Amino acid sequence: AEMVAAITAQDRAILADPGIFTDQYGWGHTGTVDGAKACAWQLEDGRTTVVAIVAGNRPSTGGRLCDLLVPALAGDLGLGTEKPVRLPD
Repeated sequence: AEMVAAITAQDRAILADPGIFTDQYGWGHTGTVDGAKACAWQLEDGRTTVVAIVAGNRPSTGGRLCDLLVPALAGDLGLGTEKPVRLPD
């Protein structure tokens, strides 16, 4: 979470797909690493950073982790709860 929170505007200018995705809530990265699903996302123009990891290779153990986590946190922050629309698509 600290690493994602430390990314500057200059860093963002060079980070692109597939390293960074954006949606209506903010930006971040989601993916799979050796048996774990991971999500790291910044919301509220960088005021809120969330990171989550779920162990397991099966979709039921962590697939679409950001699609569940980001709207839940966004709802708590009053930003809405719609499914994220990620760019690039």
